[in-house]
Amino acid sequence: MRWQGQVLVNPVSPKGIIDLEFAKTPEKLSTLKAVWIKKDVKTNIYLDFLFIISYTWFFILTCLYIKKRTSTNTIAWVFITIAVLAGMLDLIENCLMLFAIDHSNNARALKFTYYFALLKFILIGILIFYLILSISFLRIKKFKIQLDKH
Repeated sequence: MRWQGQVLVNPVSPKGIIDLEFAKTPEKLSTLKAVWIKKDVKTNIYLDFLFIISYTWFFILTCLYIKKRTSTNTIAWVFITIAVLAGMLDLIENCLMLFAIDHSNNARALKFTYYFALLKFILIGILIFYLILSISFLRIKKFKIQLDKH
């Protein structure tokens, strides 16, 4: 994604496609559209659909792995739900960005895109925090078991 999206990075949009995700106003969108090639933006968004499937599946499998090795059944399902919700928000956000690229005067679509992106990033941050803590806990638990054997 970063390799293909590099064509969207420039002084006007130093963060590439993320600048579109957080473009809340038609003026900001117009500025981005003035420096981007529409085909490149759409290609990046279409590739992101594949990335969404990949990261959502990865998060689900990792949560299931943690669920299998701990007694946190309910918590694991909560975080699986968070992973699916983040993926769904990202799908909707991508559709809204495609719409915005073709209809730049729609401020409402841009605001929804902004808030969906913000919520998606917050949920993914919470999910990653949970995964890091859980996997760290599993490694500590495994290490303790190995120490007890010796």
